Amino acid sequence: MQELGSFNSIIWLIENLPFNPKPLKLTDQNVGGIFYPGDVHIKNSCAVSGTVWIKGKLIINGQLLLQKNAFVKGCVKAEQIELQKNSSISGFVETAQIELQKNSRIFGFVEADVIIHEKKRGTEPFKSVLFNYSGYANGKFIFWKNNEQNYL
Repeated sequence: MQELGSFNSIIWLIENLPFNPKPLKLTDQNVGGIFYPGDVHIKNSCAVSGTVWIKGKLIINGQLLLQKNAFVKGCVKAEQIELQKNSSISGFVETAQIELQKNSRIFGFVEADVIIHEKKRGTEPFKSVLFNYSGYANGKFIFWKNNEQNYL
């Protein structure tokens, strides 16, 4: 898709189509990419390896794994979420537990019971490191440093 130069055209199309009230229902456990002008409901835990760009909510009955360099644009609701290295979410996130690995980001708002991050705390406030100054997080923060568990 990107090789053909149509990625921006698809994004423009999704953003300009009217919201589709009929959700797209999937049972796949491995998702390369999804582009849809409405809600997407995945009935199982799933792994995303590409781009998900939706005009609604991504609802997962189980765990969402964003593999290395994956990106989700839209609201996300899942039981658990794991963002691997360099993956990101842009939108509202609701989950019981979220784990962010090195260089993963959330650009938006997070409601979670537990938020886990492996990055060491530096001079920046911890929430700013995670959420890139563009949202808020509500939950118990846990970060890993030298194999020790620390709470904020």
